[in-house]
Amino acid sequence: MNTGRKRSRSYAVQVLFSREFAAPDDPLALERYFETFDWDPRCVRYTRELVTTVETHRTELDQAIAGSAFNWKLSRMNRIDVVILRLAIGEVRVLKTVSARVAISEAIRLCLEFSTDEARPFINGILDAVLADQVEPGPESEVPT
Repeated sequence: MNTGRKRSRSYAVQVLFSREFAAPDDPLALERYFETFDWDPRCVRYTRELVTTVETHRTELDQAIAGSAFNWKLSRMNRIDVVILRLAIGEVRVLKTVSARVAISEAIRLCLEFSTDEARPFINGILDAVLADQVEPGPESEVPT
């Protein structure tokens, strides 16, 4: 598995979570994240792609989550869990750079890094439902960049 992509996903979760509380109409806010933090420069491109994808397709991603989260309103879900769900679904459905299996595995890893143990089955269940019909992108577990 590509360690750079793992790091990019972790960076993307941090940026997306912090942007949950920022002014959405500030065009320079995203650039400030990349200038402020001392992130591995090899990961910035994919991090930026992940963040842009989630922000551009947020409504569509939220609809997918809400449609599979029976008895849960998006507004009542833990914000970090929603960010992790958006990222995983966006990577499979929009970017098409990983398989559903890899996205679920990475979402669980991110959950362990940023959320709680109790969130793992919740995230796993939603992603299983949302990504069940996704065609795998090829024989490898991750499409090379």
